[in-house]
Amino acid sequence: MRSILTIALKDLLELSRDKFGLFWVIGFPLIMAVFFGMILSFGGKGTMGIMYVGLINDDKSAYADTFIKNLHQRESLSIQPYALDSAERMVRLGKLTAYIHLKKGFGDNMGIYGKDNDSLEIGIDPSRKAESGYLQGMIVQSLFESMQYMMKDKTFMQDKIRIRKQDIQSDTTMSLGEKKNTSQFFSAMENYYANMDTTAKQSSPMGGGDAKTSLKIKSISRDYKGKPRSSFDITFPSAILWGIIACANAFAISMVSERRKGTYHRLRMTPIHSFQILLGKGTACFLACLGSNLFLLLLGYGVFHVRASTPIFLLMTSFCTAWCFVGIMSLISVLGKTEQVVGDATWGISLIMMMFGGGMIPLISMPVWMQKASNFSPVKWGIYSMEGAIWRDFSFSEMLFSWSLLLSVGLIAFCIGWFRMRKMDSQ
Repeated sequence: MRSILTIALKDLLELSRDKFGLFWVIGFPLIMAVFFGMILSFGGKGTMGIMYVGLINDDKSAYADTFIKNLHQRESLSIQPYALDSAERMVRLGKLTAYIHLKKGFGDNMGIYGKDNDSLEIGIDPSRKAESGYLQGMIVQSLFESMQYMMKDKTFMQDKIRIRKQDIQSDTTMSLGEKKNTSQFFSAMENYYANMDTTAKQSSPMGGGDAKTSLKIKSISRDYKGKPRSSFDITFPSAILWGIIACANAFAISMVSERRKGTYHRLRMTPIHSFQILLGKGTACFLACLGSNLFLLLLGYGVFHVRASTPIFLLMTSFCTAWCFVGIMSLISVLGKTEQVVGDATWGISLIMMMFGGGMIPLISMPVWMQKASNFSPVKWGIYSMEGAIWRDFSFSEMLFSWSLLLSVGLIAFCIGWFRMRKMDSQ
């Protein structure tokens, strides 16, 4: 056991002194995570684009119909009718930006000479401040345009004025003087509309009415269960696999380098068995993989707010993934006798595994045929189990298959690599 740890510590020390090698183990994966994370982030939120909004119309008034018509004319809005429960659920799932609820009495309360603004409600995730402000601005604009349009409707305005005069007479909070002055004002308005020429082009009297523009906002917190919270939740698992593969490739090349330089043969002249040498190399590679993994996860947590839904699953996934690629490293290291051959083989095989395993194209963005092909790449199962622990919310039974597959691939590859090493030693 002591000889195994000595070999492992020697290899880790050599890796720590190789600045270029450390770049590929830590720097390159980090660049990949940040670069693709920013691309996905800007693609989703960098421009306002189309806002998908659910509409619940419980009022069915003429004013509500005019208001909805004005909303449909906004090129930045895509309005679809929904039931209230469905709209809230879709906002929580992130499939709708917001919903607009026109409650019963919207035409009376929010329209011309309305009494309050409780009849219009906007449901939106409180974290989406930019979208909320943008949507409120378009709603207020649509309200005023609707009022201006409806104030040209003689019959509509006469009905509104009559209702408002009745409300004034029954209002116990107003003094007799206030009631008299307000009633006179509405009587003058009533007289204006009674004598209005409907055949002539009319402008809206008083400009736009006295609508309330302070809108009621209801917070609908986003439900992230089973979904990535940000683009970095998607890119960091693949970045971690890039780091693990860089570690495995570095140690695979160091194996053949020591064999060519005679270091391996000098070790074999001691009482150390070839299996112990391979195990020492594997231990160093395993610890380096875990170190790279831990560094990227801590950086993702502290800077990019990557959170693990189940930290213990993430720990197990890190162990299983490192184990798998230690075995693959052991196998690749005996595919050739020179650094050139092994180096070409390691990166050639790695790029194919990453290409089909989700290291270049996120698993959730792959076409169906590519998702099926990815099942043959251990990278896919490493990323998949990472995502399961970070944002897919996998159960223990769902994680168990990926873990078992990674451990099995690592063990089989390690055994094949050891048998191949023994054969090379006998030649």
